[in-house]
Amino acid sequence: MNVWKSILLLFFFIIKLSQSFEFTDYNFNYPTFENVTLALYEDVKFMANRLDQVNADAVFGLTLAQVNLAAVLSSPNIEFLFEDELNRIDETELLCDNSRVYVVDKLLQKENYSMASLIQVLTRPEIWMSEISWRKGILQTEFTSSPHLTVMKVISSIFSGTPQAYESDYCLRQLVNDNCEIPDTCVDMLIRNDNSRGYPLAHRLLFVKTALAVNCKENPRTNLSNLIEDYCREIFQNLIDLENFNFPSISQDLAMEQSINSS
Repeated sequence: MNVWKSILLLFFFIIKLSQSFEFTDYNFNYPTFENVTLALYEDVKFMANRLDQVNADAVFGLTLAQVNLAAVLSSPNIEFLFEDELNRIDETELLCDNSRVYVVDKLLQKENYSMASLIQVLTRPEIWMSEISWRKGILQTEFTSSPHLTVMKVISSIFSGTPQAYESDYCLRQLVNDNCEIPDTCVDMLIRNDNSRGYPLAHRLLFVKTALAVNCKENPRTNLSNLIEDYCREIFQNLIDLENFNFPSISQDLAMEQSINSS
């Protein structure tokens, strides 16, 4: 397993961990929770033992893992954990933190100024700290697989539309300036009607969530919170279409990235 696949698996466990932590002393499924936290610990340890292979994408994932584990540890439901379970979560968070600091320091020595600045911002745990919030009813209608799909159409949707990597990176770098504002070129990217799906749509969502996380001044041409809901609906439809074709192997990493971006 390479580090990128490892971090995507880590995303999956974080989602399951957050969901599993909605329990009381009457309905807590300890074997399931224990399995998830054990797997999460092993996954983080796998990465910690290979820090020289960890890239910017993966260390961003470690940052999100650290933040979600901190949210679990600060929950009042912590009283329901056994001591060994609590210790494992605490140890995993510390492992995330130590690995993140090491890798970020190493990456900052290698990257150019603009990319180094972006890495510094994206890996600041404090900007991603928030309570786990579950909203019901945001998906107003029942979703079914899109009609007239073929497996080739589904696979082609993985890279459909914009932004491509260069445009996504450019816009993300605009968010690292003090008192940042979203330029019109990046608003164009967010609202462009070019059937954005798959990775391009996930990158739009990442840009919006990052802009909100760093308190970037909004552009009057759009509303970031509304865009999040719109993007998540499209991503959910995309996931249903992928599921209808048993998640082709090329799409499995994407599905996990979409899930964590939309959580």
